[in-house]
Amino acid sequence: MKTIVVTRTFTYDVDEVKRSIREINNDPALEVSDDEVLDLVNEWAYEDMQSPATRHDMVFLDEDGSPLN
Repeated sequence: MKTIVVTRTFTYDVDEVKRSIREINNDPALEVSDDEVLDLVNEWAYEDMQSPATRHDMVFLDEDGSPLN
């Protein structure tokens, strides 16, 4: 093995993000654009990246992209 690639992964449900934006704006009928979703996910991801890492957040791959256990 020559290298190990470690990525930290967070998954955000787009419908939940849209619901949050509607709640923030107190407007359940608000049309939410993809850009607005990306903006909020960017904020959440920044916050999540500041939290302590756990092995469950991370994906370990070898140089061929195969998962390491």
